This record gives sequence, C-alpha cells and structure tokens, in this order.
Amino acid sequence: MGITNGFVGTIGNTPLIRINSFSDETGCEILGKAEFLNPGQS
Repeated sequence: MGITNGFVGTIGNTPLIRINSFSDETGCEILGKAEFLNPGQS
C-alpha cells in the first residue's frame, strides 16, 4: 500500500481479502471488503 496525496487518492481502493476457510469449503473464491481500511467508512 503506497502513500496517497490526501483522502481523494484512496477513493475506490478499498482492499479485498480472500476468506480462505469459506473459499476452501465451497470451492468458490469468497472475498470480503475491508471497509475498516476505508477512510470514509462507506
């Protein structure tokens, strides 16, 4: 993760995290959106 020039540079870049336990169990790639890393919490 790089350094941005203010909050505007972070819009639209909320990271996705693979949830391994659900992905392995279902055979599908299950992703969770890491909203706690989103500065606007939206």
